[in-house]
Amino acid sequence: ERRLRKAAEDAREAEQKRAEEAEARRRAELERAEAEARRADEAQARERDAEAAAERQKQLGRGFLIVAVVAVVLAAISFGLAVWVNKARQDADVAAKTALEARKRAEDQSRIAESRRLAALSEAERGKRLDRALILAVEALRKERTTEARDSLFRALVARPGIVSFLHSNKGFVESVAFSPDGKTLAAGFVVIGGSSGVVLWDAQWCTRLQAEPLPVAEGEVASVAFSPDGKTLAAGYAAGGGRGGVVLWDVNFETWKHRAGQIANRNLSLYEWRQIFPDVTYRPTFPDLPSPNYDERYKDIARNLTRAEWRRYFPDEPYRKTFDN
Repeated sequence: ERRLRKAAEDAREAEQKRAEEAEARRRAELERAEAEARRADEAQARERDAEAAAERQKQLGRGFLIVAVVAVVLAAISFGLAVWVNKARQDADVAAKTALEARKRAEDQSRIAESRRLAALSEAERGKRLDRALILAVEALRKERTTEARDSLFRALVARPGIVSFLHSNKGFVESVAFSPDGKTLAAGFVVIGGSSGVVLWDAQWCTRLQAEPLPVAEGEVASVAFSPDGKTLAAGYAAGGGRGGVVLWDVNFETWKHRAGQIANRNLSLYEWRQIFPDVTYRPTFPDLPSPNYDERYKDIARNLTRAEWRRYFPDEPYRKTFDN
């Protein structure tokens, strides 16, 4: 009976051991199955990640492709715009140059036409008013050096070769002329119908008026003029109404005129006046025979005395006084 119980216990232990081993094998199989399942899940996850990464790469590639296409399109557009702008600029430059050349040609043609017109006017005036013809010929040549302008000037110059100059007076009709004995002064007596008469003086060398206003002859109409042998006196014979007439005498010696001016002014310029009018010229008396300021050439560059402020700076203990009294 003990042996039977022992065998039964051994059988139960063996059965329990077999059951434990079977359970261990089952758990091991279960763990292997779980591990396989995890590996499968991980493999699927990696596969999904790879697919997602590939999709992202494809999307990035498509994006890069789109960007590249857009860049190429923009570059093509920019190049086209640059070509168009350059062409437009070249066309504008050509148009501007063409317009400038056309305007220059028009201006040249206008100057040539104006020069020819003035030359024709000079030709028309040459036989009537040689002075006007000369002026018009010079203006024609100044406008444009046309053949007509050169020809009109040449013809005007040789039309009356003995003429030296025209002396013009708008005061009236010239009745008489006379040269001074030295030939430097020309006197012309004129008459204004229904008005006054007089004598105009010219510098014969420079053909300019010696004075703005003529010497008046209110007593009648000037008939003749003449200089004295020394040239210091001018005589003008005049005719008045009722068979009357006479002669007016003028002192035309400019040295005498200056002497009379000194007698009337009765002084020279002061140093202050001289420096205001002639700042760069050494002082000299206008009338040597009249009193003038005391002037020392050594101090010609000194234009003033010290101011009171300058005096106090350099001579603080001395009362102010002028270094130059005048």
